[in-house]
Amino acid sequence: MPGRLVTTLQGHRARVNNVAFSPDGQLLASSSYDRTVRIWQQDGTPVTTLYGHNGSTWGVAFSPDGQTLISSGHDRKIILWDWQDSRSFEQLLEDGCRWLDDYLAHGDNLSDTDRQLCSGGI
Repeated sequence: MPGRLVTTLQGHRARVNNVAFSPDGQLLASSSYDRTVRIWQQDGTPVTTLYGHNGSTWGVAFSPDGQTLISSGHDRKIILWDWQDSRSFEQLLEDGCRWLDDYLAHGDNLSDTDRQLCSGGI
């Protein structure tokens, strides 16, 4: 008796190299030649995409508690991800600018252009 197709996960832009279930079986993580690690719900809904490798990602695994993900890649890096804190570029920029706010306003040896780094138009 053949198996039944449950769902197909689509989103990677290149060959998928590895897939792993989370310890509770609710999520999947995949690594790909497109340099990303993706986390999915079992129904195929994307949860997040992790960027950090400079080459193909080869392997992926969840920690026993499911809170940390580890990936390896062609760039010879092994990255540990706190994947639940993956923020978008816009969120990271906003957080970074909030952190730099006082320095940009009062720091020594900054040009006027430097001081405007986080103000509009970015």
